[in-house]
Amino acid sequence: MKNVLCYVDGFNLYFSLRRKFKKLGCERKYIWFDIKNYLVKILRPDEQLVGVKYFTSIPTVNASKELRHRTYVAALESTGISVIYGYFFNEIRECKKPKNIAPYCDHKFSIPKEKLTDVNIACEMLVDAYKNNYKRAYLLGGDTDLAPAIRKVKHVFKNPNKDVFLIFPDKRNKVLMNEVGNKCITMKNTDIANSQFPNTIILPDGTKIHKPKTWV
Repeated sequence: MKNVLCYVDGFNLYFSLRRKFKKLGCERKYIWFDIKNYLVKILRPDEQLVGVKYFTSIPTVNASKELRHRTYVAALESTGISVIYGYFFNEIRECKKPKNIAPYCDHKFSIPKEKLTDVNIACEMLVDAYKNNYKRAYLLGGDTDLAPAIRKVKHVFKNPNKDVFLIFPDKRNKVLMNEVGNKCITMKNTDIANSQFPNTIILPDGTKIHKPKTWV
């Protein structure tokens, strides 16, 4: 049996699912997504899932967004998924209006930017490969910034060989990443729809958490 470890780019998954189902008029309906349930469905007969690592950051600027995100993370943790955090910081931007057009706007504003997710995923993949924690890595998310780390895993760890399968929520970046992984998988709408958490989850300590009301 091949040991499989899955690495999930949390925000890449979140926005990809929204983009995928927006076209069908149900943008947020399927983001209450049970990742482990989905992975078990797509495993091959010679594979066993030994762990899932979910990479994310907490959006603390907006209280309602933070609550929804923490609720979803708690749902994932209830299935045994490990969560590894980056952070947000506010990047200062200036108005892009050309200075030679009057009246010149010197307005500055901040945009929250997620940091460390790509680095954390790359480090975990390489360390787990070194420790021989997996024969096959599943990477859920199609960020092209991870291409160098994937190539390193495949090039350096050859005894035994390590495979990297890429799972794409939609077809964005699939062409660019097609030659990087050993196999590319596009998630099916039906598999996503059939891999949702129940509306109410009871945590091990007895606490109840509920699917956010806006995720419909």
